[in-house]
Amino acid sequence: MGLSSIILDGMADILETAGVGTYDPAAPPATATETPVIVCGRLPTQPDRAVALSAYPVALDPILPNAEIGVQVRVRGTTAPAVALDLDDAVISALTGLTGLLFGAVPVSQIVFRSGSDIGVDSAGRHERVTNWAVYAERSHASLVG
Repeated sequence: MGLSSIILDGMADILETAGVGTYDPAAPPATATETPVIVCGRLPTQPDRAVALSAYPVALDPILPNAEIGVQVRVRGTTAPAVALDLDDAVISALTGLTGLLFGAVPVSQIVFRSGSDIGVDSAGRHERVTNWAVYAERSHASLVG
C-alpha cells in the first residue's frame, strides 16, 4: 500500500471511530442505509449520506522524509441542506487538532484544516460540501539523507 492509500485508510478509520459513518475497505459500501458510508475515492451513487476521501501530493521533500499530502473530504447528504452541513461538521470535529498519529508504519505529525465550501447539489438534488486538509507525514524513498 502506498503513502496516499495509507493516509486515506488512516483518516477513514478515524472518522469511523468518531462515529461519522461506517468504513469497510474490503467490501462495497452499503446502499440501503441511513448511516453514512465512508469510502476512499469517489462518492458512490448510493446511499444518500456518504463521505469520500481523496489524496493528492502537495509537497514532497527530495532528500528528507517530509511529505505534505492534501486530502479532500467530500460529503453528501440528502435534499435537506442541514444533513450535509451536519455531516461536514462531524468530519471537521473528528479531524481537527490531531497530532502525533501513526497510520500503519507511517508517522503523521499533524492533520490541518485548510478550507471548505458548499459545492451545491448533485443530479438528484442532494447537497454536497467539501473540506481540504493538509496531512504532514514521513515517507521513505531512495534519496533519504542519513
